Amino acid sequence: MPPLTELAQQRVLNHVHPGDVVIDATAGNGHDTRFLADLVGPEGRVFSIDVQVIAIERTRSLLGPNRQNHVDLRLSDHANLASIVPCDHHGRIATIMFNLGFLPGSDRLVTTQANSTIQCLQSALQMVKPNGIVTVIAYRGHSGGKEEYRSIQQFLQNQTSFGFQIETIHCNRHTDSTPVLLVAIKYRESFSGQKTHYS
Repeated sequence: MPPLTELAQQRVLNHVHPGDVVIDATAGNGHDTRFLADLVGPEGRVFSIDVQVIAIERTRSLLGPNRQNHVDLRLSDHANLASIVPCDHHGRIATIMFNLGFLPGSDRLVTTQANSTIQCLQSALQMVKPNGIVTVIAYRGHSGGKEEYRSIQQFLQNQTSFGFQIETIHCNRHTDSTPVLLVAIKYRESFSGQKTHYS
Protein backbone atom coordinates (compact mmCIF):
# COMPACT_ATOMS: atom_id res chain seq x y z
CA MET A 1 0.00 0.00 0.00
CA PRO A 2 1.42 3.44 -0.91
CA PRO A 3 1.88 6.07 1.82
CA LEU A 4 -1.27 8.03 2.63
CA THR A 5 0.36 11.15 1.18
CA GLU A 6 0.57 9.41 -2.20
CA LEU A 7 -2.98 8.08 -1.90
CA ALA A 8 -4.25 11.59 -1.23
CA GLN A 9 -2.51 12.84 -4.37
CA GLN A 10 -3.94 9.94 -6.37
CA ARG A 11 -7.46 10.84 -5.23
CA VAL A 12 -6.92 14.44 -6.31
CA LEU A 13 -5.75 13.60 -9.85
CA ASN A 14 -9.25 13.02 -11.26
CA HIS A 15 -10.60 16.28 -9.85
CA VAL A 16 -7.95 18.85 -10.84
CA HIS A 17 -7.23 20.17 -14.33
CA PRO A 18 -4.95 22.78 -15.88
CA GLY A 19 -6.19 26.28 -15.08
CA ASP A 20 -7.95 25.29 -11.84
CA VAL A 21 -7.68 27.11 -8.52
CA VAL A 22 -6.52 24.85 -5.67
CA ILE A 23 -5.36 25.14 -2.06
CA ASP A 24 -2.70 23.54 0.11
CA ALA A 25 -4.03 24.47 3.55
CA THR A 26 -0.91 23.21 5.37
CA ALA A 27 2.14 23.86 3.21
CA GLY A 28 4.63 22.05 5.45
CA ASN A 29 7.66 21.08 3.40
CA GLY A 30 5.89 22.00 0.17
CA HIS A 31 5.31 18.62 -1.47
CA ASP A 32 1.55 19.00 -1.98
CA THR A 33 2.01 22.60 -3.09
CA ARG A 34 4.48 21.55 -5.78
CA PHE A 35 2.22 18.66 -6.81
CA LEU A 36 -0.77 21.00 -7.16
CA ALA A 37 1.27 23.65 -8.97
CA ASP A 38 2.26 21.10 -11.60
CA LEU A 39 -1.35 19.90 -11.98
CA VAL A 40 -2.91 23.32 -12.56
CA GLY A 41 0.00 24.67 -14.60
CA PRO A 42 0.86 28.33 -15.19
CA GLU A 43 -2.75 29.18 -16.09
CA GLY A 44 -3.98 27.94 -12.71
CA ARG A 45 -3.43 29.24 -9.21
CA VAL A 46 -2.35 27.63 -5.94
CA PHE A 47 -2.90 29.13 -2.51
CA SER A 48 -0.41 27.63 -0.07
CA ILE A 49 -0.79 28.43 3.63
CA ASP A 50 1.26 27.77 6.72
CA VAL A 51 1.63 29.36 10.14
CA GLN A 52 5.42 28.82 10.29
CA VAL A 53 7.98 30.92 8.45
CA ILE A 54 10.24 27.90 8.00
CA ALA A 55 7.46 26.05 6.17
CA ILE A 56 6.92 28.92 3.75
CA GLU A 57 10.66 29.14 3.13
CA ARG A 58 10.96 25.40 2.50
CA THR A 59 7.97 25.44 0.18
CA ARG A 60 9.34 28.39 -1.79
CA SER A 61 12.68 26.61 -2.16
CA LEU A 62 11.02 23.37 -3.31
CA LEU A 63 8.91 25.18 -5.89
CA GLY A 64 11.85 26.76 -7.63
CA PRO A 65 11.51 29.83 -9.88
CA ASN A 66 9.34 28.23 -12.59
CA ARG A 67 6.33 27.53 -10.37
CA GLN A 68 6.29 30.60 -8.16
CA ASN A 69 4.37 32.85 -10.55
CA HIS A 70 1.16 30.88 -10.04
CA VAL A 71 1.63 29.96 -6.35
CA ASP A 72 0.47 32.39 -3.67
CA LEU A 73 2.35 31.62 -0.45
CA ARG A 74 0.65 32.91 2.69
CA LEU A 75 2.06 33.01 6.23
CA SER A 76 -1.12 32.57 8.24
CA ASP A 77 -3.22 30.23 10.34
CA HIS A 78 -5.31 28.07 8.02
CA ALA A 79 -8.35 29.09 10.10
CA ASN A 80 -8.17 32.33 8.06
CA LEU A 81 -8.77 30.47 4.80
CA ALA A 82 -11.98 32.31 3.88
CA SER A 83 -10.27 35.71 4.08
CA ILE A 84 -7.03 34.56 2.41
CA VAL A 85 -8.71 33.34 -0.77
CA PRO A 86 -10.48 36.10 -2.73
CA CYS A 87 -14.27 35.89 -2.76
CA ASP A 88 -14.42 35.44 -6.53
CA HIS A 89 -12.76 32.02 -6.08
CA HIS A 90 -15.22 30.82 -3.44
CA GLY A 91 -17.29 27.94 -4.80
CA ARG A 92 -14.75 27.41 -7.60
CA ILE A 93 -11.93 25.57 -5.78
CA ALA A 94 -11.08 22.20 -7.34
CA THR A 95 -9.27 20.73 -4.34
CA ILE A 96 -8.06 21.58 -0.86
CA MET A 97 -5.39 19.40 0.76
CA PHE A 98 -4.49 19.10 4.44
CA ASN A 99 -1.56 17.37 6.16
CA LEU A 100 -2.15 17.90 9.86
CA GLY A 101 0.14 17.51 12.87
CA PHE A 102 3.60 19.07 13.09
CA LEU A 103 6.16 20.11 10.51
CA PRO A 104 8.72 17.30 10.00
CA GLY A 105 12.19 18.43 10.95
CA SER A 106 10.90 21.35 13.00
CA ASP A 107 9.45 22.11 16.44
CA ARG A 108 7.09 19.24 17.30
CA LEU A 109 5.35 21.39 19.89
CA VAL A 110 3.90 23.52 17.08
CA THR A 111 0.97 21.49 15.76
CA THR A 112 -2.35 22.01 14.07
CA GLN A 113 -5.24 22.36 16.50
CA ALA A 114 -8.76 20.92 16.39
CA ASN A 115 -10.58 24.25 16.66
CA SER A 116 -8.68 26.05 13.89
CA THR A 117 -8.73 22.99 11.64
CA ILE A 118 -12.52 22.66 11.95
CA GLN A 119 -12.88 26.37 11.22
CA CYS A 120 -10.75 25.90 8.10
CA LEU A 121 -12.71 22.82 7.03
CA GLN A 122 -15.99 24.70 7.34
CA SER A 123 -14.65 27.29 4.91
CA ALA A 124 -13.10 24.63 2.67
CA LEU A 125 -16.33 22.72 2.15
CA GLN A 126 -18.14 25.93 1.26
CA MET A 127 -15.42 26.99 -1.18
CA VAL A 128 -14.98 23.72 -3.07
CA LYS A 129 -16.86 23.42 -6.37
CA PRO A 130 -19.17 20.55 -7.40
CA ASN A 131 -17.04 17.44 -8.00
CA GLY A 132 -14.31 19.13 -5.98
CA ILE A 133 -12.35 17.16 -3.40
CA VAL A 134 -10.94 17.82 0.06
CA THR A 135 -8.26 15.49 1.46
CA VAL A 136 -7.20 15.44 5.11
CA ILE A 137 -4.36 13.35 6.51
CA ALA A 138 -4.72 13.31 10.29
CA TYR A 139 -1.68 12.27 12.31
CA ARG A 140 -2.86 10.85 15.62
CA GLY A 141 0.49 10.02 17.25
CA HIS A 142 1.29 13.43 18.73
CA SER A 143 -0.24 15.29 21.65
CA GLY A 144 -3.68 16.49 20.62
CA GLY A 145 -3.66 14.43 17.44
CA LYS A 146 -6.37 12.00 18.48
CA GLU A 147 -8.63 14.83 19.64
CA GLU A 148 -8.14 16.68 16.36
CA TYR A 149 -8.93 13.54 14.36
CA ARG A 150 -12.10 12.81 16.34
CA SER A 151 -13.31 16.37 15.82
CA ILE A 152 -12.66 16.19 12.09
CA GLN A 153 -14.26 12.77 11.75
CA GLN A 154 -17.43 13.92 13.52
CA PHE A 155 -17.57 17.13 11.52
CA LEU A 156 -17.24 15.33 8.18
CA GLN A 157 -19.79 12.68 9.15
CA ASN A 158 -22.28 15.49 9.55
CA GLN A 159 -21.68 16.69 5.98
CA THR A 160 -23.05 13.66 4.16
CA SER A 161 -26.54 15.15 4.05
CA PHE A 162 -25.15 18.31 2.45
CA GLY A 163 -23.89 16.77 -0.78
CA PHE A 164 -20.59 15.24 0.35
CA GLN A 165 -19.41 11.65 0.21
CA ILE A 166 -16.87 10.86 2.91
CA GLU A 167 -14.21 8.16 2.58
CA THR A 168 -11.96 7.01 5.43
CA ILE A 169 -8.71 5.21 4.58
CA HIS A 170 -6.54 3.56 7.22
CA CYS A 171 -2.95 2.50 6.64
CA ASN A 172 -1.88 -1.12 6.92
CA ARG A 173 -1.57 -2.47 10.48
CA HIS A 174 -3.35 0.58 11.78
CA THR A 175 -3.65 1.36 15.46
CA ASP A 176 -5.31 4.27 17.24
CA SER A 177 -2.08 6.23 16.76
CA THR A 178 -1.46 5.69 13.04
CA PRO A 179 -2.40 8.30 10.41
CA VAL A 180 -5.79 8.33 8.70
CA LEU A 181 -6.75 9.79 5.32
CA LEU A 182 -10.19 11.38 5.11
CA VAL A 183 -11.59 12.31 1.70
CA ALA A 184 -14.64 14.50 1.07
CA ILE A 185 -16.04 14.78 -2.46
CA LYS A 186 -18.73 17.31 -3.23
CA TYR A 187 -21.55 16.22 -5.53
CA ARG A 188 -24.17 18.35 -7.23
CA GLU A 189 -27.05 16.65 -5.48
CA SER A 190 -27.30 16.09 -1.74
CA PHE A 191 -27.28 12.53 -0.53
CA SER A 192 -26.13 10.53 2.44
CA GLY A 193 -23.09 8.33 2.01
CA GLN A 194 -19.99 7.27 3.89
CA LYS A 195 -17.31 4.73 3.15
CA THR A 196 -14.59 3.23 5.29
CA HIS A 197 -11.62 1.41 3.77
CA TYR A 198 -8.80 -0.57 5.32
CA SER A 199 -6.18 -0.68 2.60
